[in-house]
Amino acid sequence: MKKLWAMPLIICAACCLLAAGCTEVDEKELYYDATVEPDKIAASGYDTIHTVECCVIFKTGFLKRYAGWDIVAVKLFNPVDNQIISYTPVLYEADAGAASPGDQVSLNASPAAIDGDSWQTITLDTPVTIEASRDYWAGYSIVTLPGIHLLAQGASRNYGNNRISFNSGISFQKASSNFLVRLIVRR
Repeated sequence: MKKLWAMPLIICAACCLLAAGCTEVDEKELYYDATVEPDKIAASGYDTIHTVECCVIFKTGFLKRYAGWDIVAVKLFNPVDNQIISYTPVLYEADAGAASPGDQVSLNASPAAIDGDSWQTITLDTPVTIEASRDYWAGYSIVTLPGIHLLAQGASRNYGNNRISFNSGISFQKASSNFLVRLIVRR
């Protein structure tokens, strides 16, 4: 009788060792604006060339259950139909409730080309561990093209946590739209 239960236990232990040492990897996509379908996504742009940073503030209260997890990627939407656009993900860490971001904790060395009218998950060059008492400003840097609407905006209500900078993240102002920026976090 003892031999009957020993074999499944051995097989289970072997499978567990082969599957990354029995540690369960959990991954979540975090966002404020739930707009997904391209036909419900709006966009804005400018008539002149600017380098802008668009950020969504992921607040301490929103992230508290993910303290200790790593921010590994940013998911962005390119609203320009049939045109590949380059977006560079950025991530700042700030004091909770701060009016401006603190240190930039992740900036990809090169932009990611995103196909038109589609979502793309961009892995960060430097993953960042979420601290319980910090806000994270996640977004992208982009050079605007005159007359082309590159800044994707969702249809959900404005959560008051969207910011835009026209001077490489030195100072940000409130934006009235919801930028479509999502975080991919992993435990």
